[in-house]
Amino acid sequence: MVSASQIREVVARYLSDNDSDKFVLEFAALSYNIHTNGDAAAVALARAIEFKMADLRSGCIQKPAFVNALRELVTASPSSNSRVFAQFSDPVNRPVVVEAAFQGWSVSSGTSPSVVFGLTHLFQS
Repeated sequence: MVSASQIREVVARYLSDNDSDKFVLEFAALSYNIHTNGDAAAVALARAIEFKMADLRSGCIQKPAFVNALRELVTASPSSNSRVFAQFSDPVNRPVVVEAAFQGWSVSSGTSPSVVFGLTHLFQS
């Protein structure tokens, strides 16, 4: 089973010797079918790296930004890669007020909460 630490080792080697070809080969070998042969942390880390590789390839980021992103992923603590799930105790159709946005704008639909920007009282549709 592939672990996040194995992927971090490959990234750390790339950061130290800057060999892109070797990095791609090693990373591809580890990330192939990672959703079936990797733990949850490895899957999340591989996905984050693949997103950054896609950004680099498409020209959305330059190589220095890619290297910095990889450095952050390698030095990140395992807990920072975990997912956070929000739980809401209020019902979905409860009116909501958002203050200090665009004064006078209001949005309402049949199933979404009513939102009024910039007002301090509730808006009920």
